[in-house]
Amino acid sequence: MAAVRASLDEAERQARKVRDAGHSAQVSAIDGRLAGWREQVRLVEQLRDNAKAKRAEAKDASNPAMAAFLRSQADAQDSTADQLQRRLSADMTAAAVHQPGGIKFNNQNAEGAALALDVTAVEFDPTHGRLTLVGSKSSQGFDLDVFADVLRLAVEKHEPFFSLNPRSPEDWDTEGARIARALNQRFGGSREIAERIRAVAGPPIHHKGVDYYYAPVSLLDPAAAADPGQDAHQDLVFSPDWLR
Repeated sequence: MAAVRASLDEAERQARKVRDAGHSAQVSAIDGRLAGWREQVRLVEQLRDNAKAKRAEAKDASNPAMAAFLRSQADAQDSTADQLQRRLSADMTAAAVHQPGGIKFNNQNAEGAALALDVTAVEFDPTHGRLTLVGSKSSQGFDLDVFADVLRLAVEKHEPFFSLNPRSPEDWDTEGARIARALNQRFGGSREIAERIRAVAGPPIHHKGVDYYYAPVSLLDPAAAADPGQDAHQDLVFSPDWLR
C-alpha cells in the first residue's frame, strides 16, 4: 500500500503543477481522477483495518468455531482489499501522462547562459518608471525587453518553462502503440516497416557514422495517421502564461 500511497502523492504533486501553470483544460479531468483514487485508497485502508480488527477478535474469542469464523471474515476482507489495490495500482500506472516534454529553465541553465556583466547597483525611479544599472563597462550588451522579463521571472513562484501538452493525455499515451499495431498489420513486421521508411524517406540524416531515415506516419499509412476517434494533438504551453 505504501507504493500506491507514494504514487498518489506524486500524482497530486503533478496536479498542483498543472493547476499552478494554468493548464485549465486538464485540471478538471485530473481532479476527477484523483478524487476517485483517494476514495479507493480510503476503501482499501478501511478493509485492512476491518480485517485487523477481526483477527484481534478471533484471537480473544473463547469459542473455536467463532474464532475460525472471524478469521475467515478477515481473510475475505484482505482478499477484497488485495483485488482493489491491484486494480488501483494498474489504473494509476495506465493513467500516467507521459507528455511530449519541453524546456525548463532551472538554476543550472540560468548559470550557463549568464552574461559576463558586473552590476554593482540598481536604482529604480517609480515616478518616471526609470531603472538605472551601475557597474563596470562591458563589451557585452543585452536586450532591455529580455532584462524586463528576467526581473518579472525573478518574483514568480515557480520556475519558468514551456512544453507541448497533449489535448487528450489518454489518447496521446496510446497513440504510439495504436500506430505500431496498424503498421505491423499492414507491412508485416519491423523489418518491412524499416524498408518502407527508407523507400519513401528523403535524404538521410547522417550522425556519428550512421544514416537515419525519417518518414511521417501520414506518408507510411494515411489511415493509421488520421484516426477520427483519437486526438493526439499537442498545444504549446508557457508558464507563466505571459511568456507567450
